[in-house]
Amino acid sequence: MPITAAKLEPVVLAFLSTADGAELHLRIDPDLAALAGHFPGLPVVPGVCLLDWVVRFSARHLASLEDGAPQFQIKFRHVLQPGREV
Repeated sequence: MPITAAKLEPVVLAFLSTADGAELHLRIDPDLAALAGHFPGLPVVPGVCLLDWVVRFSARHLASLEDGAPQFQIKFRHVLQPGREV
């Protein structure tokens, strides 16, 4: 049986360049590695995973945050669950 790589990122449905940076439309698939065990019966994308996506997508699309996330404060207003588009 072939070994497959863990899925670390959501599916990018659209990318929009804006005056302030960029906007990505994402689909949260249920097979994301970050959802495993977080939490059984009510899967939620962990906040640290969201920060990782910001760093990854910023480096890829904006050529910024390449050395990791600067110190900043974030408040998550909604939980992200599989099957959602954000």
